[in-house]
Amino acid sequence: MKLLNKITLIVFVIFLASCNRLMHEPVITQTYIEKLVPVAVPADSSYMTALFECDSTNKVIMTQLSEAKSARMETSYVYSNGTLTYKTKTIHDTVYVPKTIIQTFVEKPVDRIVEVNVLKWWQKTLIYMGVLMLLYTIWKIVVIIKNIYV
Repeated sequence: MKLLNKITLIVFVIFLASCNRLMHEPVITQTYIEKLVPVAVPADSSYMTALFECDSTNKVIMTQLSEAKSARMETSYVYSNGTLTYKTKTIHDTVYVPKTIIQTFVEKPVDRIVEVNVLKWWQKTLIYMGVLMLLYTIWKIVVIIKNIYV
C-alpha cells in the first residue's frame, strides 16, 4: 500500500512539474513624433459707419467716418464727388501648430513549433518490419485455423 501511495505521489509531482507554462511579456515601444499641423485661420471682417449730410447748396458732405476691423484686414476708402468707395482685402494666413504624435508598437514573441522525438530512418524501418511481421503472423494463424476446421 505504501508503494502505491509513493508512486501516486511521484506521478502527481511529475504531472505538476510538466505543466509549467512559459509566459512571454510583450515588448512595448513608444515613439514620440513632433509634427507641425497646418490650421487655417477663419475669415476676418470689417465694419464701417459713415454719416453724410447735405449742405445749403445741396452737396453731400461726409461729416463722420468710423471703421472697425481686425488685424488681418487691409482696407482703403476714397470719397470724391459724393461717392464713397470702400475696399477690403483679407490677408490669408495659415498657422502651423506643433502636435505630438505617439506611436505605440507592441511586439509579441512568436513561439516556434519544435518537433521532438522525430524518428530516424532505421527506427521507421523497424516499425514497418514489425507491421509486416504482425500481418504475416495473423495470416499464418488464419491459414492454420482454416486447415483445422476444413
